[in-house]
Amino acid sequence: GGAAAAASAASAAGLLPLLALLLLALAQAQAVLVSAEAGAAADVSARESGAPQHAGELPDVSERGIPLKFGEKVALTELGPIIVNTDCSMRRIDNWAEMTERERQATQARVSKRNAARLERCRALEAAGELGGAGGGGLMEAEADARGEL
Repeated sequence: GGAAAAASAASAAGLLPLLALLLLALAQAQAVLVSAEAGAAADVSARESGAPQHAGELPDVSERGIPLKFGEKVALTELGPIIVNTDCSMRRIDNWAEMTERERQATQARVSKRNAARLERCRALEAAGELGGAGGGGLMEAEADARGEL
């Protein structure tokens, strides 16, 4: 009985510093939240009063942000299509942002046809167990992108 009680006391004593550290971290997190809430309230009142924002502040993105829900699919059309390379790896077009809308449409059509053939080949390689590490996990992503789900 005495040895078990001593071991239990030693175990509890070993947990005390950890518990103290956890409580300190919690107190610091609460202080940060309170500070952030106070700062947000000050920002709102400054915007409502028409006071100019400081140069180092981030712009308000609430009007132009895209509301997202956890697990929801997002279209990343501004990044351009995913290209399936001949080795079954994936990449995006580097100059997509500089292309005109007409160039983008032509490129999208060309890439879609080429990707379909390459994806078929890559699926066959994957099924045969011959696909190397470069493209193995990206096939489902490329197929989802081809359907407009990414």
